[in-house]
Amino acid sequence: MKKIFYMCDILSQKPELKIDGESRHATTIGSILSIMTYLMILTVSAYFSYILLNRLDMSVTYYVSPVKLPEFEISMMPWAFMVSSRLGQPLVNTSRYFTIQSLRYDFKYQAGVGDIANITPVPIERCNLTTNLLGYENYFNEVPFLDYHYCLPVNQSVKIKGAYAEVPAFSFFANFILRCRNNSALNKTDCYENSKIDTYLDSTNFLIKFIDYTFNSNVNEPGQAYLRSEAFVLNPNLQKRVVFNIRSVDYTTDYGFVFESLESNTYYTIGDARETIDTSLLLGRIASIHFTMDPKKDFYKRSYMKVQTLLANVGGVIKSLLVISKIFSYLFTKELYFLELVSSLFILDESDLVIKNKLLPNFNNQKPENNINIIKFKNKNTIVSLNL
Repeated sequence: MKKIFYMCDILSQKPELKIDGESRHATTIGSILSIMTYLMILTVSAYFSYILLNRLDMSVTYYVSPVKLPEFEISMMPWAFMVSSRLGQPLVNTSRYFTIQSLRYDFKYQAGVGDIANITPVPIERCNLTTNLLGYENYFNEVPFLDYHYCLPVNQSVKIKGAYAEVPAFSFFANFILRCRNNSALNKTDCYENSKIDTYLDSTNFLIKFIDYTFNSNVNEPGQAYLRSEAFVLNPNLQKRVVFNIRSVDYTTDYGFVFESLESNTYYTIGDARETIDTSLLLGRIASIHFTMDPKKDFYKRSYMKVQTLLANVGGVIKSLLVISKIFSYLFTKELYFLELVSSLFILDESDLVIKNKLLPNFNNQKPENNINIIKFKNKNTIVSLNL
C-alpha cells in the first residue's frame, strides 16, 4: 500500500546523472540543430499568427433546405424593363402596337373550392434615376435609354410571398406585354391592324434589369450586389412566359477568435430564367415575366481559424521538428556522448588508471589490465570497457 501511495506523487524529483556538473551532454551539432529548430518554430508561429489575425484561413459550409416558416414575404428589389428593337434601340409611339401591364397575384387555398386568386394592378411609370431608383443610382446610372424603361412609382413596392410548410398561400408578380386591341369599353379604338402589329412585334425584344447578388467569401461583406440584365425575343404568334424564382440566402459568419461570435445577413438572389411557350394568346398577351418565391433556402456558414486551432497546428509542428532534430542529433553525437561520459568518469594515463567516480567498484586488489580494456584513438579519446 505504501508503494501504491508513493506512486501517486506527481511532484517527486527524478534522479539525474550529472557529468561535470551538467545534466545535459551538449555538442556543437546538437546546438546547431537546436538553433535551427528554434528559428523554424518562431517562423511557423509567426506564419500561423499572421493567418489568424488576417483571417486568411477560412472554411465555408453550404447547404440547401426547404424553408420552415409558415409564410415568408419580401419586397422586390428595384427593377426596370422595356420593349426594344432587336438592336436594343428604344421604341416610340408604341401604344397602337402593344400595351404593358403589371399585376400581383395572391393565391390562397380554400377547402372545397381550391386556390382563390386575388389580382391587384401594380402601377408603373417611366424610370427616373433620382426618384424611382433612389439609393441604387450607382447600379442603374449607365443603363442606356433608362428613361424609356418602366419602373415602380416613387414609394411604391411590391411584396410577394411563398407557400411553405403547411400554409397553402403564395403570390407572384408579373409584367405583361399585350397586343393592342380595339375595345370600346376601354375607349381604345386606334390600334393598327393585326398584320402590321405582327410585323412590328416580330422584330422586338423584352428587356429587364434588376439587382441580384453573387457571393464572395474572401471579403468581409460576402453578398456582392450587381445589376443583372436579361433579354427575351418576342413572337407575336406565341405567348412566352419567363419565370424567375427569388431565393432567400442566409449567410452566417463566425468572427470569434476563441468562442463563437456569429453575425448573420439575409440576401435575395434570383435564379435562372425558366421559359415556357403557350399558343393560346390569352387576353392578347404575347409575353410575360413572373417573379415568385423559391420554396428552398440557401444557407452559408463561414468560419475562421481560432486560437485553439493555431495552438494545435503550432504544437504539432514543434513536436515534429523536435523529433526530427533529436534523431539527427542522436545519430551524429551518440559516440561522442559515450566518449565524453567515460572521459569524465576516468582519468586515463599511459602508466595507470585512477577511478574518479565513487559509484564504480574498487579494483585495488586486482590488476587493472585484467579487468579494464583501454583503447586509445590518436591519443585524444579513450574508450574503457570493464570486464567485471
